[in-house]
Amino acid sequence: MAVFCLCLRWSVRSGLREGAHRTFDGGAHVKIRVDGEPVQEQSVGERHEGPGRRHGLGDADGDHDPLSPPLELAALPPQRLAKLRVAGEFEEEGVACAGARGERPGLQFGHGAQALDQPEPRITRSVDASAWSPRLPEASGFHHLVVETPGLHTHVAAIGEGEPVVLLHGFPQHWWQWQAIAPVIAAGGYRVICPDLRGAGWTVADDPRIERETWLRDLLALFDVLHIERAHLVSHDMGVITAMQLTYDHPERVRTAVQLSVPPGFMTFSPGLLPGFRHLPPFIWHRPGASLRGVFSEAYVARPISEAAVEAHLAPMRRPDIDGAVRPLTRGMVLPEAMRMMRGVYRRRRLTVPTLVVFGRRDRPWTEELLGRVCRNPKRYADRVEFAYVDDAAHFITDDAPAAVADLALDWFERAA
Repeated sequence: MAVFCLCLRWSVRSGLREGAHRTFDGGAHVKIRVDGEPVQEQSVGERHEGPGRRHGLGDADGDHDPLSPPLELAALPPQRLAKLRVAGEFEEEGVACAGARGERPGLQFGHGAQALDQPEPRITRSVDASAWSPRLPEASGFHHLVVETPGLHTHVAAIGEGEPVVLLHGFPQHWWQWQAIAPVIAAGGYRVICPDLRGAGWTVADDPRIERETWLRDLLALFDVLHIERAHLVSHDMGVITAMQLTYDHPERVRTAVQLSVPPGFMTFSPGLLPGFRHLPPFIWHRPGASLRGVFSEAYVARPISEAAVEAHLAPMRRPDIDGAVRPLTRGMVLPEAMRMMRGVYRRRRLTVPTLVVFGRRDRPWTEELLGRVCRNPKRYADRVEFAYVDDAAHFITDDAPAAVADLALDWFERAA
């Protein structure tokens, strides 16, 4: 995917309505081996002897970051996982391409590893992109790892150092959606964490069922294993559902939020919004093997997406479990949450996390005028919410204008935190 270098002209608009507006022109027991050396068995309590690092990652002494190479087992929060102990075995040479063996996709762990009924949370390290099936798309600077929580093996791509920023992808995308955005945010002094959520990318789930808050529970478990107390949150499309749930139900875990291409939960429904949901029927009745290339048509992008980029986005769909997750995601998570919004659930709640809502001006039908009507009087529902609009961008704003998205996020982190 091409990285578009955009010349941005700031134009702060005031007095249009009670939210601020900004316009942009342009654009189990385990014993980990690290570098061949085993990590000795020790309890979580022995490793975690203090309040934790300032940025909420790694050991209390600040010497270890579970997302930095060489990767070691992360210290787990004792208040949540006090009974866990670290033992067992994982060996780097056990990492292999599952597809070649006819086993489940993702990474395969140590030669002697045993499946447990209740596996304990742990972090393991992948060797390189060739260890994954399908092969990971190219993106420089990222470190790839697997976070294991009960029933789920989450692939995470991470880059940078500093306060944690968690990026939640949309559909049918995955971590690579952020390949042009995460490095820019990381360069601003942040540790950027891009997980593949259940049913997407290179994450492997033992249970194919997905309910309305499944992604939320998965994300909270990921925060705990990575020892993230609070994070900045950037989300797009389907990822906004989980981000919104987190900001309302667990606001203490979120510093600031940026949501892309999805209106705030307190919006009111009107007939003018119906075209914004025209893409859902093919997902509700998705047939196994049916192509999703049409999602990246000119109806949803302002700039043509290259064939290579489309292939990178859709590569995991070759896995039957990921293809089979389309219906559960839509029926089990998207539709129930949409019904809650229609019933006004979030208009009866208060949004306390500072939130920036961003749309591309070519994302139909979500015009500035329409959003002004359905999101009228935002101060009634939120402590602080602002709206921003990016020219020459449509629904897939992270592909159309990655530089603008990165700059908006960095500015919001600084202004709103």
